[in-house]
Parts: sequence; structure tokens; C-alpha cells
Amino acid sequence: MRSFTRTSDSRFALLDVDLERLSLPASLLRRMAFTPIVLSSHLQTLFVGSVRHAVTLPSDQTEGADMYLTGLADVVLRAALGREIDHSDTAEMRRVQAIRYMERHLSESSLDADTVAGALMMSRRTLFAAFAASEHGDTPMVYLRRLRMDQAMRLLTGGPATIREIAHACGFVSNAHFTRTFVKHAGQTPTEFRLANRPSRRARH
Repeated sequence: MRSFTRTSDSRFALLDVDLERLSLPASLLRRMAFTPIVLSSHLQTLFVGSVRHAVTLPSDQTEGADMYLTGLADVVLRAALGREIDHSDTAEMRRVQAIRYMERHLSESSLDADTVAGALMMSRRTLFAAFAASEHGDTPMVYLRRLRMDQAMRLLTGGPATIREIAHACGFVSNAHFTRTFVKHAGQTPTEFRLANRPSRRARH
């Protein structure tokens, strides 16, 4: 969502959403331009409550609400177009939101399931259900650990950062914890992985 704006009339709010972040094709959305959308009582209650909550958040806590409202806008538009919205659609939307949030906050050692769920205005149970419904059925924390390890591998092979710097960039508070987790994931220590996968001196010249 590019912006959320309260209008001079307290009954209205403006949501400016990037089309590429919605699941619907632009061709379908164009025909809805400047057309009022009548919501069901359930969606109306959900949307109004979410917006009211979002406007009370301090500026440093709006990222999760932004992602949540973008997903909610997608649901509203699908409903307005008569597209069927089933449980799997909603679960996938929430999982994608959670993954995007994780990717933006990988360096934070305090990042966990409760943090992600709270930031995205959903319960811990809803968050776990969204991941359980995916193809692999990983838990949020298993997926977060994989994201951190993938990031660590990229940093180990692509730059001069020290092991300590990479550990902190991936959300680990100590080298020991980072090394233990990395060995379980890759079967090598970070140093061994770096030596085995860095381009040769000849390739760099």
C-alpha cells in the first residue's frame, strides 16, 4: 500500500494500493475505477475495524498494518468482482504477508512468531494455520530459519563481511548460535562453506 490517508470527512479514508501487490489483473480492476463498492456487513465490520486500528498506530509500527490492509483491500476487490474467496486464498495471502515481513526484519534477533503475528494484526494461531496450509506445511519459525540461512549463504559467497557481521545481519546474537544453526542446515561451518563456495582468485581477475 503506497499510502493511507484520512479525509476531511471522518466517514471516509483513502487507501492507495500498488496494483502489483494485488492478486487481481489490472484489466479487471480498471472497470471498477470510481465505482463505489458495497460491502457485506462482515467485510464492512472487518475493514472499518482494521482501518480504525491502523490510524492509531505510532509511525514506527505501521509497516505490518500497511501489509495487512493491502491484503484486506485485495479481499474486498475480489468480493466486489464476485470472485470466490475460499480459505486457501486467505491463508496464502496471510502467509505471503508474513514472509515479506520476515524478509524485511531478518537482522532482528527478537523476530519470532509472536512478533510477526502482532505486526500483521493476526493471532498466532492464524499465522501458524496460514503456513500449515502451504505446500510444504512448515511452521513460521522453520521458514524464518530457512530465510536466515539462505541470506547467510548469499553473504558468505558474495562479499568480504566477517562471520560475526553475517551472523548479526541474519539475526543471530552470537557466532556460536549462528554456527550451530548453519551446520544443521548446510552440513558445514560458515567458514568451510565460504572456502568451498567462493570464486577462485583466477575467476576474480
